[in-house]
Amino acid sequence: MNVDPKNQQLIALVGIYWRWRPLWIGTTILFTVLGLVYALFLKGDTWVASQGLLIRAESNGAVMRMGRFESQTEMKAAQETILEMARNPQVLFEALQAVGREPSFFGLYKSSKPPTNSEIESLAKNGIHVHAPQGAEFGTTEMIYLDVKQSDPERAKVLNRSVCDALENRLQQVRVARAKGIISELTAARAMANNDLQNAVAELRQMERQAGTDLTDLRAMTDANLGGSSNKAALDNVKEQILQIELRQQQIATDLQWALASYKDPDKLLSASNDLLASNTGVRKLREGLSDAQIRTSQLKGRFTELHPLVIAAMGTQEEIQNQLQSEIGLVIRTLTKDLEDSKEQLAKLSQQQDLLEGRLGGLADVRADYARTVNDVRTRTEILQGIERDLTQAKAARDAAGTTSLLTRIDEPTLGVGPIGPGRGTIIAGTGVCGLVFGFGIVFLLTPFDAGVNYGRRQQDYSGSRGRRAVDIQSNNVAQASHQERKTVESSPARSLNKSFGENEPTAGVLKQKKTPTHDENLMISETKSSKTMEERPTPMYTPPNSEAIAAAQAVIAAALRCETPSSKV
Repeated sequence: MNVDPKNQQLIALVGIYWRWRPLWIGTTILFTVLGLVYALFLKGDTWVASQGLLIRAESNGAVMRMGRFESQTEMKAAQETILEMARNPQVLFEALQAVGREPSFFGLYKSSKPPTNSEIESLAKNGIHVHAPQGAEFGTTEMIYLDVKQSDPERAKVLNRSVCDALENRLQQVRVARAKGIISELTAARAMANNDLQNAVAELRQMERQAGTDLTDLRAMTDANLGGSSNKAALDNVKEQILQIELRQQQIATDLQWALASYKDPDKLLSASNDLLASNTGVRKLREGLSDAQIRTSQLKGRFTELHPLVIAAMGTQEEIQNQLQSEIGLVIRTLTKDLEDSKEQLAKLSQQQDLLEGRLGGLADVRADYARTVNDVRTRTEILQGIERDLTQAKAARDAAGTTSLLTRIDEPTLGVGPIGPGRGTIIAGTGVCGLVFGFGIVFLLTPFDAGVNYGRRQQDYSGSRGRRAVDIQSNNVAQASHQERKTVESSPARSLNKSFGENEPTAGVLKQKKTPTHDENLMISETKSSKTMEERPTPMYTPPNSEAIAAAQAVIAAALRCETPSSKV
């Protein structure tokens, strides 16, 4: 029955593994037993107790935010602080000391000694995990989870509670210590700010004492909300009075000039200003009477002669009125002269008062810049002191609240998973069994030689130089080596060298070729002829053509065998 070479290989492979079945069955049983021992006696379950925590910011100084963080960066920093604090050796020491050390010797012995540094370090690296929900990053949510890994589920829950308690206690201690440090710093800053404020107030007090009655004006010059300066208002009033007096002096001088001219010539009084007549009622009436008398005299002269009694009487009346008018104008001249002298005296006094006010305002202007700077320093240092006092009050409130409140809010109780993490005992036993089986197969594969191609009846040892090779193959190999050595000897002979030097290579080469053994191609033809005859005598099997490498190997073996037979035939 013809069988496919590939099936032959598979059958051979199965046969090899079947012959070596004690080996791989033994490794499978050995590995399975080892896995069973590990799963039953050495493996410890790892349970995870998870506690949800809600973290908030301190509400002091930010009551309107109700404990919420201002930004994700601040929230992330707080959550990373919780992560580091949860792995703090002091926190874990307190938690382990409260729960007790883990029992040893299969739970039969429980030590009362405090936890060692190695236990604390192992718990910090492998047993504590703080993470955001659902694999998110810190800062995206206010919720975080604290996971504790232990071999016992109840111990995991108890240790989770203890770690949370120790974490809250440690955070309170840190907050109190931080608040105390801030209080100390703010107390020193308050003392310094108060000292600076007192120095500025003393300087301001000295400047105000020097200002005296002009303090109001000095303050008004530095603060527009206090209203105008009294000295400035008085100066403006004096300037206005001086202006009015100067205008009055000009009017008096004009009136005096008209009065003097009218005194010499009463007729000029007719063209006097109304101000002069308005201020002197008698002169105005006399001027009107004189005007009427002159009109009457002119009318009478037009009717009568100058010697007429009516004309004489009218002229006498006119002369009398002129005399009275001159007398009145003289009185007006004296009055105007007196008024002019009084206005000059008043103008001189107002000028002195103006100089005094301007001098006082000039002195205030010289110290105004320093006074404004001092006032600004006092105001700024007062605000700084008030801010420090406010921060100090908040720091004291934070210190008092740190010991009674917690920034962590626990969400329910710690929760356990459905089962321990990692592979179960059945999975471990099955995995070790599979590993043992694969290990056994690998050993069989390494120890047993296996030919992947068609060997055409040859053994594996025939293609290698190992023991068990056929004698004819060994003889063919020796003949091939001898033939190769003979060719090297002929090529290096003196005759061949001489022919090369005189250019007679071809004849010599022909002679040498006649003495050589059959060529490689001839050997291949002979081997193929013999192989075909042999194959005709044998029943033709059904197989796939061999690959080129197998054909080349077979041809090389046949050629070596033919080279071995040729010299013996010639002999």
